[in-house]
Amino acid sequence: MKKVEVLAPAGNMQCFKAAMNAGADAVYMAGKSFGARAGAENFTTEEYVTCLDLAHILGKKIYLTLNTLIKEREWSELQAFLQPLYESGLDGVIFQDLGLIGYLKSEFPGLPLHASTQMTITDSHSALALKELGVERIVPARELSLKEMKKLKDDTGLEIECFVHGAMCYCYSGQCFFSSFLGGRSGNRGRCAGTCRLPFKPVQNGRVLNECREQYPLSLKDMNCIDIVPELIDAGIDSFKIEGRLKSPEYVAGTVSIYKKAVDSYLETGKSSIDKRDREILSTLYLRSGVIDGYYHRHNGNEMVTLDSPSYNNRSDATADHVKDKIMSREAKLPITIEGYFKYGEPVKVTAGSGEIKAVVEGDLPDKALNRATTREEVIKQLGKTGDTYFKASRIDVELDDDLFLPVKKLNEYRRMALEELEAGLLSSHRRMCPDYSSSDNPAGEEKPKKEIQPSDSSERYISERRIPESVISETFLITIQEREQAEAICSLADDIDKDKLTAFLYYDLIASGKGSDLPGRLKEKGIRTGIVLPRILRAGEEAYYKSLVEYLKNHECQVLVHNLEQMHLLSEEGIGRMIADYTLYGYNKSALAFLRERFDMVTAPVELSAYQIYDLEDRDLVIPIYGHIPMMVSANCINNTLAGCDKGKKGNSYVLRDRYKKEHYVKSFCLHCYNEIYNAIPNSYHKKFNELKARGFSNFKIDLTVEDAAETSEIIRYYLEETDMAFPLTEYTTGHIDKGVL
Repeated sequence: MKKVEVLAPAGNMQCFKAAMNAGADAVYMAGKSFGARAGAENFTTEEYVTCLDLAHILGKKIYLTLNTLIKEREWSELQAFLQPLYESGLDGVIFQDLGLIGYLKSEFPGLPLHASTQMTITDSHSALALKELGVERIVPARELSLKEMKKLKDDTGLEIECFVHGAMCYCYSGQCFFSSFLGGRSGNRGRCAGTCRLPFKPVQNGRVLNECREQYPLSLKDMNCIDIVPELIDAGIDSFKIEGRLKSPEYVAGTVSIYKKAVDSYLETGKSSIDKRDREILSTLYLRSGVIDGYYHRHNGNEMVTLDSPSYNNRSDATADHVKDKIMSREAKLPITIEGYFKYGEPVKVTAGSGEIKAVVEGDLPDKALNRATTREEVIKQLGKTGDTYFKASRIDVELDDDLFLPVKKLNEYRRMALEELEAGLLSSHRRMCPDYSSSDNPAGEEKPKKEIQPSDSSERYISERRIPESVISETFLITIQEREQAEAICSLADDIDKDKLTAFLYYDLIASGKGSDLPGRLKEKGIRTGIVLPRILRAGEEAYYKSLVEYLKNHECQVLVHNLEQMHLLSEEGIGRMIADYTLYGYNKSALAFLRERFDMVTAPVELSAYQIYDLEDRDLVIPIYGHIPMMVSANCINNTLAGCDKGKKGNSYVLRDRYKKEHYVKSFCLHCYNEIYNAIPNSYHKKFNELKARGFSNFKIDLTVEDAAETSEIIRYYLEETDMAFPLTEYTTGHIDKGVL
């Protein structure tokens, strides 16, 4: 019979025990570092090992959430963090950072790798790229439909883990910078501030819509898929993931038990036996006022948004009490058999067993009773006291001569020893050791180089670093262009700037739509090299777009700016090279950078790193994103569809979202691919660090044009390319994270 895993969240020990008691097949949880829910209590190493032992004795699994991006100076902490968990039988790692793939395979061999939803897996290309690297399970983007999920399973054969219940993000996971740039707390670092749950005033063509009404256009309803469990199973999904590492033990126990009931009943009988009471429990356990079955049956829609209020339903005390009494009160322990053999003239023998695993303890010869003999009931009582162990005695068999005296202390000792040996026997198959590279397995005795722990004061580290004279730097500027007028402005500047420094990267949509099909030729006539920018997101069903894109790239020798693994694998399979990795491929550390360097001609530095964190990477060929309105969100949902209904892009991009500080964030609809991008109201600019970056040896820079008009385009390009003493042309800008980095 098909096995489907119910995967529970746990943010602390109480939630872990609630998940076990409720029947979860597996639990995902973080240690005190590197987890994407830094706000949760999380687990010490000792607690984590204890949980692993209990889970393994019960036949359950635990997956470590190592799903954040790791800065170079944190890398040295990984070995000590992971080793005790690995040696205790950790069942898998859910990861985001590309640098972890090779590291984990080398340092922790055999540890199953699970790609996080933070990796924005939207189609088979990215999944296959990860499969080729040894990944066994993927957690696709939550935005995929049921049809797309099934296609992923059919195309790749990978294990598929999908969210079925709990809170949803407005942005594709792993693509959100809203919390990062508005509050300095990065979702990529496990510190999301939930900016999408804040109110925003939609402004269209300068007019505020519904001025008197507070609106939450970025707050999605919570997911509740209990009614489509059969469809999800039939689609081939292997693991049903429940969101909620910041939620209560009652939430964990209630949701797990009901999904477990639904899954098991469907697998056994072909029907999902969920009743009115089950739905009532789910609806009163920490869900928002509106729920929906996610994106499984829709691409987007205003019915998905809690436009009027993102608040939660009132928690039902009656439901919480019911969950405590009926579910959490169950104590998850392994049923075992205990056998006692007590015969005069023969050594005492106590056996504890589960299945084929048995532990046998032999003791002293028992004494004849001088007064009262020990009764069978007394022996059974003492042998059955499993106490705070992982076991409960389901059957106790005793062979006992009638005239023996067995001291209670001795019976307790035999029982304790038998249970300890049984525990060791059950856990032995889960124990493993990290490779010892200096042992006899390595005849050459060569030790693997250890990561150097970097000093904490980055300012001291670089005081004496050699600076390169600006005169020897040959600068290159990659300029990405979304609008026709931006390209025309560059053409107009061609006679006044050093064209050899510049490559104009046109969004392929501009060419494919026909609105800019002549632009590559016009730029070429002006002596300006051109490249192509791919869309932020590509999904299944865009085969015609794929075909057109590939044909264009094969016929035009040019560089391609790539945003994700999906695009990397697609182009590599077609034999197209000259790829540049954008900053959403996250070269946060040297290991991730090495991964990208093997596959791309150029790599863009992450926008969340400070200058000194970029210097830590020791790669002066990095492309520095020197200017641009940062795309704070990339969303399958659509502001226009939410507020006015889909018009297929006929009215153009006319919305901005005004926040509490009266800053207006630009919304762009990419209707060809049906997604939105929301840009920071204020452009990111590193012009104050420009000379320092050049002095450090950096010479590749990127300017991202998004909402700039022709005049702004000209001013910005002149400023960076002409190297004059002119003032920066914009009065309002942010330096982003270049000074301090992100939390």
